[in-house]
Amino acid sequence: MASIIAAVLLASLLFIPNNKIPDNSLFASHDKHQRLDSLSSPKIVLVGGSNLPFGIKSEMIEEAIGLPVADMGLHAGLGMNFILSEVEDNIHQGDVVIVSFEYHHFLSRTMYNGEDVLAALLFDVNRDCISYVKFGQWVSMIPNICLYASKKLISISPQKVDDFEDLFTRESFNKYGDETAHYGMLSTIHSGDKPALGVTVCNKSMQRLDHFRNFVEAKGAKFMLIACPYPEPQYWKDEESIEKIVEAVNNKGLVFLVNPKDCLFPDSLMFNSYFHLSEKGATMRTEQLINAMRSHYVDLFKN
Repeated sequence: MASIIAAVLLASLLFIPNNKIPDNSLFASHDKHQRLDSLSSPKIVLVGGSNLPFGIKSEMIEEAIGLPVADMGLHAGLGMNFILSEVEDNIHQGDVVIVSFEYHHFLSRTMYNGEDVLAALLFDVNRDCISYVKFGQWVSMIPNICLYASKKLISISPQKVDDFEDLFTRESFNKYGDETAHYGMLSTIHSGDKPALGVTVCNKSMQRLDHFRNFVEAKGAKFMLIACPYPEPQYWKDEESIEKIVEAVNNKGLVFLVNPKDCLFPDSLMFNSYFHLSEKGATMRTEQLINAMRSHYVDLFKN
């Protein structure tokens, strides 16, 4: 019986199209990788979850520093391990790698390995990305792969699930990889009422981030870690959790170039998530990042 179930799920995974994501924003993965592949070094690579495309203006950074920018941020559910792995082949001497993860990446093992949205990306959006997944990660992904395969079976029935549907498409991103379709839309955030985050930091996440930092620096590139944006009313509920993350980061010899307390925004400057900013918020955050880089990396601004 188990073998039959496994065969059905495998067939679903490989051969049944997921009609729920025909034009999902995940398809921007193709364009992001195409841009990253096309840029010669030195370049700036933004690495992390959706807080980057929904909260950074890459063109401002490019104009300030004079280096081309690729915003590789897409979806937090892809997991820290995959998000870091998919850019490693393109890091070379002289590059600047700016990393910004959502707080859940530091606190949840699930957000380290990736959720079922990673299976959606690998099997129904961009199969070229399969090469970035190492054997050990495949083992940890088995439950979410099975979950996604079962959802694909449901998706062919009249009672379809709504997973991976959003307001945005591949065309919602500009040439740098920033999401711009939400510019001008009103905030839907009313923060401060969600339960507090957990306070246990995922050791595997910290080890992976430290390994990535060492990898980047061994390539002769600069590694920078910046905090994600967060709504100020919610921060005070989550302060203990975020301070635990800062402590774990510091214990690895890392440091936030832009720290969490400097990344607090009023609800009016957020968009549809605790990690997504409005256009005005993205402008402010980008200016803050450029100023921090100007203070700590003077050599980048010689031109």
